[in-house]
Amino acid sequence: MPIVAWGWPFKSSEVDAAHYRLIRDCGCNHTIQWVEGLDGIRKCLDAAEEAGIRLLLHSPTVVGDPEKVIPQIKNHPALAAYYLADEPPVQKMKELGAITRRIRAVDDAHPVYMNWFGIVDDMKRWYGVETFDEYLDTSIREVPAGLYTFDVYPIYAARFSRPLTRAKSPLVLRKDWYATLEAVSERSCRTDVPFWAFAAVVPIRNHKAFDNPMPTVAHLKLQQYSNLAYGAQGLQYYDFCPRAQSVENYLLDGAPLSPEGRINPSYWRMAEVNRELQARADVFLGSVPVRIRHAGNIPQGTLAFDARRDLPGFVTSFVPDGDLLVSVLRKGSREVFVVVNRDPNAVSVFTATFAPGVKYVRKNGTRVPACDGAYPMDIGEAEIFVSDGNGGS
Repeated sequence: MPIVAWGWPFKSSEVDAAHYRLIRDCGCNHTIQWVEGLDGIRKCLDAAEEAGIRLLLHSPTVVGDPEKVIPQIKNHPALAAYYLADEPPVQKMKELGAITRRIRAVDDAHPVYMNWFGIVDDMKRWYGVETFDEYLDTSIREVPAGLYTFDVYPIYAARFSRPLTRAKSPLVLRKDWYATLEAVSERSCRTDVPFWAFAAVVPIRNHKAFDNPMPTVAHLKLQQYSNLAYGAQGLQYYDFCPRAQSVENYLLDGAPLSPEGRINPSYWRMAEVNRELQARADVFLGSVPVRIRHAGNIPQGTLAFDARRDLPGFVTSFVPDGDLLVSVLRKGSREVFVVVNRDPNAVSVFTATFAPGVKYVRKNGTRVPACDGAYPMDIGEAEIFVSDGNGGS
């Protein structure tokens, strides 16, 4: 499964396989590399291949003359995509679409990476349109990227002294996070284009009333399992190695890799989460959502779970207690039932019974017969059950 250490962590002049292994060793297998010149591009791609990762290539050399440059690099095994833009407004779409068409005319095997922002309160100011639906549909029509990607960093606390300190009030989820996932997932299914989604791995302070505190392992899981339950085919972390301080002085605090190359504790938290996600990746890769519902407090823009109509046939009963995300995914004859505890503060639980032959997917990826009974879930945990359509798996 693609997992991106997002950012520009290394100067192209300094890159070697040892630098890129810092990406691989925390469980990521993609990163963004800014680089100019064909020789520099080849150097970075060769080092990435040696380290076992792939690059989202951010290069003015490629954008400036794709017809000349891309045929010389498009078959390199370390090339993942061509990075184009981050959170562009609607006014930029025609220009970005023209560049994208030139790139994909000479290489339709690799997507163009253009990342969307999520739903915001003032769409006109941020994006130049009235609604998020209009923004997505304009982007999809104008820019045939071959990949959808967006960022929302959803775990908030009331503003406190430093984002690294413990929040004194309960955490809350951003009100429009799941609505953004709903909109992107629906278009991914309808157009048969995969999407990737983000988790925040650093504390963020850029809201007048709230902070994103330093994520725990549980809060990283909450974000990434929610993305996967909505059908994401790739995951991303913001920001792996910030290059400079922002005016709010928040991005350097606690990033997995410091600008000086020092490994911070969040590096190993991310590694722990990635190990579990990759162990279960085969459940999600190639699967598409059939039904996505919510139990407990129902987030904005989502649908409430109803056991009479929303369970797959191999789940014979299901009683939720708490704020849960309930998803049914399908790949061919295989169906997957995923339950995520989306309460950022507390344990949730469900009680379920299953048809004979259903398998339970453990955190290490192994599969055992599903047990009837109660499943208490820590914050961010996901319980996964698989059927091949005949009860077994």
